[in-house]
Amino acid sequence: MNQLKANACTGFLSLSREEQMDQLQSEGIYIGKLNAGESTTLLYQYQTIYVEVVYTVHRTHVESVHCFTDTAILDRYLSSSGFDTHEPV
Repeated sequence: MNQLKANACTGFLSLSREEQMDQLQSEGIYIGKLNAGESTTLLYQYQTIYVEVVYTVHRTHVESVHCFTDTAILDRYLSSSGFDTHEPV
């Protein structure tokens, strides 16, 4: 099962940035956002994986995209006072 999730991450990250954003918009489930200094991280569930999209200020530029399958990483979101589950505008 973990190998399938790892393959899903690899497949997602092999897409172009535009394709990644399209997939998240059409098939991803928005979980929340985390504000940290000059960047905002949006968290999505996409198929069997989680995807973080890190934006610079005002979400004008995607700085990086991270993919993970370990739900323990979600703890940093849930324990953060900056975590917001309202849909992004």
